[in-house]
Amino acid sequence: MTEPKKIIVGQFIVLFCVACVSISMMTGMFVPPILTYMVQTRPKEFPLHGDSSSQSTEITSDVAVLKSILDSINSLLGILFIPVFGVLSDIYGRKPIMLFSFVAVAISIILMYISYLFNWMWLLYISACSGVLRDGVQVAAAAYMSDVAFGRSAELRASKFGLVMAAYQVGMFAGSPLLGYLSKFNFIYAFAVCIGICVVVGVIVAVFMEEVPSEYYTAERTDKETKLTCSSINPFRFINLVFGNGRYVALLVVAYMLTFLAITDSMATSQQYAQYRYHWTIFEFSLQNTVQMSIGIVVQGVLMYPVLKLIRAEIVIVACLIVQSICHALMGLAASTWFYFAAGTVSQMAIFNFPALQSLICFDISADQQASALATITSLTNIAIFIGGLLMENAFAYFIRKNAFVTIKGIAFFIGAFFLLLTAAILIVNFLTKPKIIEKKEASSPPLKKPTVSFETMEENQP
Repeated sequence: MTEPKKIIVGQFIVLFCVACVSISMMTGMFVPPILTYMVQTRPKEFPLHGDSSSQSTEITSDVAVLKSILDSINSLLGILFIPVFGVLSDIYGRKPIMLFSFVAVAISIILMYISYLFNWMWLLYISACSGVLRDGVQVAAAAYMSDVAFGRSAELRASKFGLVMAAYQVGMFAGSPLLGYLSKFNFIYAFAVCIGICVVVGVIVAVFMEEVPSEYYTAERTDKETKLTCSSINPFRFINLVFGNGRYVALLVVAYMLTFLAITDSMATSQQYAQYRYHWTIFEFSLQNTVQMSIGIVVQGVLMYPVLKLIRAEIVIVACLIVQSICHALMGLAASTWFYFAAGTVSQMAIFNFPALQSLICFDISADQQASALATITSLTNIAIFIGGLLMENAFAYFIRKNAFVTIKGIAFFIGAFFLLLTAAILIVNFLTKPKIIEKKEASSPPLKKPTVSFETMEENQP
């Protein structure tokens, strides 16, 4: 099926929006220095570390505690609100949600600067927490790409999800140095650029973006909700949406969550670990992030579709998990900087599994519930990351203490390697039992009314 011109244009706009909202998310790196400034200028509230006469940029324990509370609140809000964005996107369309999210992002950035200007910590918390509304862009973008690939080959859908992830990394790749450079002069310059980006992108979405027409789907939309109700945002409805499609899909969701829980070893502790063991500076961290994000952009944005067309996707997913497990174990064992850097780089090359698993989970869900399903998966993933972060950070902190019964510097990476290997084992068993499940499903279901869960290329049914 040849994609119409307006669909191709819509995909470019969606990917551009994801990259831009990713840039705006980089304003989060200003929260620690703003909190530091507030602590320093409020000696009565923070008598141990507040010192208005010495404007040090060192992050004190007060700042660390405030930042951790803020991150926890933000994570919980994301878990609660992301599924709601999915429902709203299924009811009202992808475009309105993206417009609303960009307006919310612009407002949150304005509030953040006002909080810095007037030294209002309560407003900083509100602005940082309201930033969770930007998640609507990612949910709507993934749902739009899913609409484009609905009913077609699963590897095509995986490549579309890979493009969204690659666009997200492009935004981070560009946003971090850009906003960091502007902040050297004044925070207002960085904030002004982000607000300008939100305004420009909002205009582009409003004027040029069009919804994917329902006629484009190879399956009909059924039981489409027309308004938001209490039942439509019932948490049990979301859980049933992704876990109610049989054991095969349920185990795929569990594997997806375990994979994200495992990689929090590097998300939560890599900077502390490298600084503690290899005495890395900001230069080494930025170099590692630049290299790994560049690899992620190429793998997810360029190589995803041809690799899944060439090699059976079940093999790709399991192989990637095993490679990542080995690499994470080597990162925990690495005695030298170059070995740690190389192991992390190879692990980043094996990230085909994330879009592929996401595609397989959503492949058997009806067209009018795609955004709800994707939002639910994202929310469950955030729960896994939240739990994984607590587990990895506390394990790392304990096993490097002087009074620990044994010192294990790379404990977080060993835990991550174990979970990755466990996920690979679960998926091997799940894939081996798949043919019997599919055969039973096909025997009891009328043909062509619902796509079958498979990574084999499907014939296009669109006349």
